[in-house]
Amino acid sequence: MTLGFIAGQDGELERDLKAKLARAFSDGEFAVRRAFLVIVELDVGASPTVALCIRAPGQRQEAVVAMVQQIFAPMFNADQFLDVVFMDEVEAAAVAKVARPFYPSSHGCQSVPN
Repeated sequence: MTLGFIAGQDGELERDLKAKLARAFSDGEFAVRRAFLVIVELDVGASPTVALCIRAPGQRQEAVVAMVQQIFAPMFNADQFLDVVFMDEVEAAAVAKVARPFYPSSHGCQSVPN
C-alpha cells in the first residue's frame, strides 16, 4: 500500500468529530501521540478518501479502532466510513507537511492550534 497525504479535512461535522476524539484520546486509556483527520490516497491512482491518521506506538489497534467507531457511527450516515491509519514516525512527519494534528498529546509533542 502506498499512502499519499493530500490535505487536512475540516468542516463543522469534522470539527465536532475531532473534538470528541480528542476528549477520548486525552483520558489516558490510549497512548495517542498525534492524530490527524486528512484526505488520503490509500494507493496510487485510488480515489481520495478521508482517514483518521494516528501515531500511537505500541497500542492495541483493535481497541483504538473500536473506540473511534463508537464515536464516528452515531455522527454520520451508515453508508459513510472512516479509514483508520496507524502511522510510523516517517508517515507522521509526512502528514504534518499537509495538515495540522488535531490531537497532540503532552508526550513530547508540541501543541499546534487548529
